[in-house]
Amino acid sequence: MFKFNHNPIPVLTLLMLALTIAFTADGFSQPLDRIVAIVEAQNVTETKVKPHIITQSELNQAMAPVMARLRKSGARVDIAKVAKNSLDELVMTALRDQRAKQLSITVTDQDLMAMERTIEINNNLPRGSLYQALRNKGVDPVSYKEDLKGKMIQSRLMNRIIRPLVSVSEEEITDLFQKKTENKDGYFEFQIGQIMLEVNNTNPSYAINVRGPLAMELINRLNNGESLDALASQYSDGANRLNGGNMGWYTMDKLNPQVAKFIKDMEIGEVSELIRSHQGLHIFMLLDKRFVKTEKQFVIKYKLKAQHILLSAFSDSDNQEKLEEIKKIRAEFVEDKVSFATLAKKYSKDRTAQNGGELDWFSEGEIIPEFEKAAFELEVGEISQPVKSRFGWHLILVNEKEVLDPESLAARRKELEKQIMDAKMDKRYKQWQRDLRARAFVEIR
Repeated sequence: MFKFNHNPIPVLTLLMLALTIAFTADGFSQPLDRIVAIVEAQNVTETKVKPHIITQSELNQAMAPVMARLRKSGARVDIAKVAKNSLDELVMTALRDQRAKQLSITVTDQDLMAMERTIEINNNLPRGSLYQALRNKGVDPVSYKEDLKGKMIQSRLMNRIIRPLVSVSEEEITDLFQKKTENKDGYFEFQIGQIMLEVNNTNPSYAINVRGPLAMELINRLNNGESLDALASQYSDGANRLNGGNMGWYTMDKLNPQVAKFIKDMEIGEVSELIRSHQGLHIFMLLDKRFVKTEKQFVIKYKLKAQHILLSAFSDSDNQEKLEEIKKIRAEFVEDKVSFATLAKKYSKDRTAQNGGELDWFSEGEIIPEFEKAAFELEVGEISQPVKSRFGWHLILVNEKEVLDPESLAARRKELEKQIMDAKMDKRYKQWQRDLRARAFVEIR
């Protein structure tokens, strides 16, 4: 929700005037700072957060890399449109961070250091060398660190809010596996650009009479050689607008079927027809295309046959009592040589108790994480220490272990499930962002 203190036209005029002062031949000058927006997320918890103030200097800083890139390309630039999109991004960042504070989601310095070390390891960099490597590539370490922190906050928000709302079915995993096995030698990846114009579904005449003609104008301008970078930065409402509309690389199975239908037959540089979705109007451009050879997987994965005993625990006092009890049960197996099946039938509260705690064969990704981690660390014939899960305390005995075919569905299940889950969560997060914005107080000054 926007609240304007004045008529929008004078506000835009003031914004243009401020930007005229800010953008000089030598780059950004240092004008007297002023407030350009006040942002306040809807309260959803008892934790109160202060309204966030966005200043002109913050807006100038956000615009600087976009303007530099567009000017370097020689594209025509409407500064007011770039300013609006840059301000929108700052507003969404502020709302995200406010909601994180309301939910007590934080990223500490230690969290950042751990993530930085992970990035170093993944890129074969010596400890402590990440930021020097970034400087060597012309990347500002301060901006990179702030962006990294933001992504970590977003990831934690998604896991808290979005993850419980999303599930992946066995049918979806099987379908994706079949699509991937159709192209064993390799697959195509497509680098896609997009201009997305949001449409209010409650006002169809606005979509037809205003957004529709603008979308067709943008298609014509792209087909006449104008830069996607410039047009997306000024007109798009999509998440990648300030990156010139570049969505990155996608395989066919990661794309919406309606979009994939157009992309698969497009040539590099070609512009799609206008596509309508529940989000709005979309224009896609194929930026690049490459063939990726499938590499054989060499990671050894297993499936297990095991028995288990479960003692349910529903409170802290019950939890400690059940832990002591399951330790005694383990001692009966290890020291008194009582069979695991007998102990399961006598003590276990799981439905498998009457079958001696026997479980079906399982592989990674098919059982709860705590149980899985403990089970796959055991050798055949080995019994676990007590394992805690949300269901209570477990004992696990591994009876058989088999190596999986690395190309089998069982071996790839976890990877496929994660791919589907990530795509679904990303889609839900974008909707969550729109809802967050709609319920917020945002005053543009």
